[in-house]
Amino acid sequence: GSSDPVEREANAIAKEAIKTALRAQGHKLGDIDADDINRLAEQAIAENPDITKEAKRRVEQRSKIALGDLDIGGAVAD
Repeated sequence: GSSDPVEREANAIAKEAIKTALRAQGHKLGDIDADDINRLAEQAIAENPDITKEAKRRVEQRSKIALGDLDIGGAVAD
């Protein structure tokens, strides 16, 4: 897998969209080869720049949640 968080997120978005479409067409995901889903995801990302745009938005949004903003209090043992 990619170490680029935007690429990883774009891949996750594309795969979820493909799985949803396959289910809507009546396919069982267990019958679909993972390589085929990966290939379709790569193709979807290449053909649809909105996927990467959305991935970038999500990654940037997550990065805005600074650790100092999270109340982890006693959740971490010393």
